[in-house]
Amino acid sequence: MIRERQRSRRPIFLWLAGGIGVLVMMLVIFVLISMADARSKPIVRHVTLHLPGFAANSAPTKIALLADIHLGNRGMKPARPADIVG
Repeated sequence: MIRERQRSRRPIFLWLAGGIGVLVMMLVIFVLISMADARSKPIVRHVTLHLPGFAANSAPTKIALLADIHLGNRGMKPARPADIVG
C-alpha cells in the first residue's frame, strides 16, 4: 500500500519540477531579451512642426524626449542619455 502511494507521487513531482524548470528558463530568456533591448539603439523620429504665431525666420528649436530611463542599471549608464541626445 505504501509503495503504491510513493509511485503515484513521483509523476506529480516530475511534472512540477519540469514546470518550474520551464518557468525558470522563460524568466532567464525574458531577462536576456530585456537587457538586449535596453542596450539597443533608441528609435529616433524627426518631426517638423509649423506653429502659428511663431516667427518663421527664427532659428530652429530642437526638443528631445526620453522616456522610461532607469539610470544606474546595466542597460543605462549615466553617460548614455548624453550620447542619445547628442
